Amino acid sequence: MSLTTLVDAQHLSRVFNISNADNVTLNGLTLQNGQTAGLGGAILWDQASDGDRLQILDSVLTGNMADEGGAVAMVTLPQTSQGHLNIVRSELTGSSASGSGGAVSLHNVSATVFDSTLSSNTAGGNGEVAAGNGTMDSALLTDSAGDELFTAAGAQGDLSGIGYFIRTTGFDTIRIRGVNGGVNQLMLTPPLAYNLIQIGSWV
Repeated sequence: MSLTTLVDAQHLSRVFNISNADNVTLNGLTLQNGQTAGLGGAILWDQASDGDRLQILDSVLTGNMADEGGAVAMVTLPQTSQGHLNIVRSELTGSSASGSGGAVSLHNVSATVFDSTLSSNTAGGNGEVAAGNGTMDSALLTDSAGDELFTAAGAQGDLSGIGYFIRTTGFDTIRIRGVNGGVNQLMLTPPLAYNLIQIGSWV
C-alpha cells in the first residue's frame, strides 16, 4: 500500500464530514486521531440518500474516537433507502467507540470490506463492526483479517433491527442475521473457526 496523504486531526475534531454528495471516493489516505462526541471519528456521512456510495481505497484509518463508529459512520435516510460503503485494501486499526462499532457503524447501509484489516478496535457497547442499526443494513467481509472482529466490552456483534452480517476469511465462515428489533442477537467469543453460525430468521 503506497500512501500519499496524511491527515492528522490531533483529537481536535472529526476528519471528514460528507453531505450533499452522490459518490465519494477516498483513495490513498491516512486519517488519524479524529475525535468527536457523536458518530464517525474519522468519517461521517450523515443523511446519505438511497444509492449513495462511499469508497475507501488503499487507506489507513487509525487512532480515531467517537461515541459510535470509531473510524467510520454512515447514515442513510429515510429508513426504507440504502446507501453503500466499500472498504478495499485498507486498514482500520486502533480506533474506539464508547458505544457500538469500534471501527464502523452502519445505519441503513450495505457495506463490503475486501482485502482489508480490522484490528485493535474497541467498543464499550457492541462489536468492532455494528450493523443492524437501521432496517436496511448488511455487512460482508471477504479476504479480510480481523483479530478482534467480535470483541467488545458488551454484547458482540450489534444486529438490532433487520440486517445481516457475514464474515468470510479463508475457510472460516461466520454468518449472523437478526430480525425483530434486536430480539435475535448472539454473543461470540474468539477463537471461532470452520463454523457456520446462524440466528434469527432469514428474509
